[in-house]
Amino acid sequence: MKSSRTLRLKRPFGITFVLSIAILACLVIAGELLLRWGAVQSRLPFPSYGNRNRSLDVKLHLLERMVRREGPPDCLFLGSSLVNTDIDPEAFTEAYRKTTGKSVRCFNFGINAMSPHPGAKIARILNRLYRPKMVVLGITPNDLNPRRKKRQLAIEDGNWVRYQLGEINFNGWLIDRSYLFRYYLRFRFWMDYPEINKIHRKNEARSTMYGFRPDRAVNMASDGEWAEMDASFRKIAGHWKTDRRILPMLHQSFLANPGIALVLAEMPVHRSCHGYYQQGEKTHWRIFSEIKQFARQHHIHFIPAVLHKPLADEEWLNPTHLNNSGARQFSRWLGKRVGSAVRKGWIPDPCRGRK
Repeated sequence: MKSSRTLRLKRPFGITFVLSIAILACLVIAGELLLRWGAVQSRLPFPSYGNRNRSLDVKLHLLERMVRREGPPDCLFLGSSLVNTDIDPEAFTEAYRKTTGKSVRCFNFGINAMSPHPGAKIARILNRLYRPKMVVLGITPNDLNPRRKKRQLAIEDGNWVRYQLGEINFNGWLIDRSYLFRYYLRFRFWMDYPEINKIHRKNEARSTMYGFRPDRAVNMASDGEWAEMDASFRKIAGHWKTDRRILPMLHQSFLANPGIALVLAEMPVHRSCHGYYQQGEKTHWRIFSEIKQFARQHHIHFIPAVLHKPLADEEWLNPTHLNNSGARQFSRWLGKRVGSAVRKGWIPDPCRGRK
């Protein structure tokens, strides 16, 4: 009769297991160090934070690169595509320097389709991570319209964003700590969407080192998108609603980080847009009077878009966005207005001890 045998784990197996874990840990650490090396990063696509909004990865990449190159921003421009394409930090800085005699380091964090709801969350994250001295929030009446589209939800639904806002989220924690995991997410996006690398390269190439994305040099008369934008704005303005919770929500997002000055800046829209509302231009100015009143009550500096010289039709890409020429002119004007307010003491000096 044959004796039965019992499966036993011998001592060498334990040693092999421990060595395997040690080797794996060394490989992970080596991968982390390698991917954090600038010479390697320059040859790879930038990593992903796992957010469904493609613009957020590009902006975070450009901002991190600026911080490594020059230091944290003194001033952030925050808002929707109007901010993204209408405020040139370099033109703003030039005008600000001429007005105050000081240099200010600015970055444009405008993201397409970013309404105030996700914008307030992004503001909380950027304020905590980079501690800018001033945030200029570009605003239009359209921002007070309570709309929640998929593109807007895509900005605030990512694991990293939720983790940064205080949610217990292992994936978000891992994204925040590990470059290896961020590159894995970028690889996974590439597997799901093979065109993602091409799209990111195009968006990065079209943006300046300070986050500004200059739009085309065409104007309203020659741009084929004008009719489409015109019809879209008419549809929105014809059924207008105002959500009075939006402004308090924006203000609340800055209370957690004292010492950061919030500036509300009206973004210009073409005069033809005023006639789209049910009550015409009267509705436009009523909305901005509410914004101005709120800003006064909460000691927030508000800059209305009343330029010394009205922007000509040749400086507009479409009814809501400026082209290259218009963006430079508006940015210089805004730099002078902010610089003048700093000189008068209405806004704290955002410069970090530089001349």
